[in-house]
Amino acid sequence: MAATSLPGSSCIAATTTIRLSLPDPNFSLSRSLISYGHVALAPNQWDPSEEPNHPDENSVFSRPLRVNSGAAVPVRLWQDIKDKSLVIEHGDAIVRKNNGPRSAPKDDDDDNNNITSQVVAQIKRMIRYDADLSEFHQMSPEACKMQWGRTYCSPSLWEDVVKTITNCNMQWSGTCEMNVRLCTNLETPLNSFPTPKEIVQFTADELQSMCRLGYRSPWIRSIAQSIVDGSIDFDTLEQDLLHGNATDQAAAEQRLKSLPGVGPFAKANILQLCGRTNAMPF
Repeated sequence: MAATSLPGSSCIAATTTIRLSLPDPNFSLSRSLISYGHVALAPNQWDPSEEPNHPDENSVFSRPLRVNSGAAVPVRLWQDIKDKSLVIEHGDAIVRKNNGPRSAPKDDDDDNNNITSQVVAQIKRMIRYDADLSEFHQMSPEACKMQWGRTYCSPSLWEDVVKTITNCNMQWSGTCEMNVRLCTNLETPLNSFPTPKEIVQFTADELQSMCRLGYRSPWIRSIAQSIVDGSIDFDTLEQDLLHGNATDQAAAEQRLKSLPGVGPFAKANILQLCGRTNAMPF
């Protein structure tokens, strides 16, 4: 197919296309994305269908995703109605140099197959691709009919935590503005969501000045520092929250609650974004 421009730069073309089978015959990408308001936060771009009776027709979701090397990858996602599949396109990994984007060097972390596997894994997390909704849909035929059941989340627990903190004690417009500034004022590649390593390059005062995070600045920086210095492993935390036994889950919830800025609402919200449907933020 012809090269397609992707988010982040009009001159960046798609270099890889992946097709995934639908997670279930009743799946709707648009329903999964609009299931939670975080889909409207930067750096996400959601272009919905103009056909209200066919919400998945010509609807496109796009954003840059971060890979292990720290580079950003422009990604686009849509549902192919005729082929009954999900289509993922991504471009080359991009790093920032001299205030401008360039293709990332081809090192072990940026092998194209490795990039693609990371992109697919993050997309699957965002749309709860592996969730089994059969029991829920048996309990709620109306939800099945409406194609509801998957809750949109960010590509990483880190991003979910930060976005939840920016949503606490704040009007939605303020939450949106804070996330725009996080993605545009810190010189991240392709205006992507900042990584913990990028956050700790700034003091809490600098983050407040540049992104106007208010009292959240030291909280977000402290969490980023804990990730960078290895005090907390978010991958292990998420595994324990989702797949641990009762003891592991309880201990993981305590670790989550101990994070700066994570009170009862934030904890329950993050648990729900992780897939814990027994958590109620309100």
